[in-house]
Amino acid sequence: MNRYVVIGLIFTWIAAGSRGAAQVESEASRQELRETLQAAFPGPQQKELAKRVGQYTTVTKFWPKPNTEPLQDSGSSIITELLGGRFLLEESVNSMTAQPVSGTRMFGYNNTTQQYEASWVYAGSTAIVSLHGTSTDKGATVNYSGTLDDPNTRKDPFSVSIHQIDGDHFVVTMRIGSPDEPERSAFETSYTRKK
Repeated sequence: MNRYVVIGLIFTWIAAGSRGAAQVESEASRQELRETLQAAFPGPQQKELAKRVGQYTTVTKFWPKPNTEPLQDSGSSIITELLGGRFLLEESVNSMTAQPVSGTRMFGYNNTTQQYEASWVYAGSTAIVSLHGTSTDKGATVNYSGTLDDPNTRKDPFSVSIHQIDGDHFVVTMRIGSPDEPERSAFETSYTRKK
């Protein structure tokens, strides 16, 4: 066989293989793009969170220490959707102290990391609290964790559980301190949808 024919066949084989590899790579790129675009849109977790949209009255109980009588307070909350249902924004006011205290919370579900996320701020601090959470019951109960910066340069563990009771009621339980601390304080806020 003529050596030019052999060289031609080799180049043809390499070119055909390159086209095949490019097609495979192109298909992989298209699949990656589809997954990226899909992760950018609200899915079932965001739809579950959106059930909380509305106006609420709240009752908060605060236990400075376990096994004590709680302090109790009432307030209100408005929850709205942000960015086409990707996130929830909660704006609340309560009067646990002598004056009303306002707070803002943002909630979401990160489709890429498959974790719930939240950022909280309130008028009693200049800190932004970041929380990450998981759920074992499709979002009816979400358990978050994070830390609170203490003025003594300590980072206190902070855990939050949000439990959806029904379409008009949910409860937020917060605990400051590690689970093995006997003296850790707790808050419980019950939400009731305004009719």
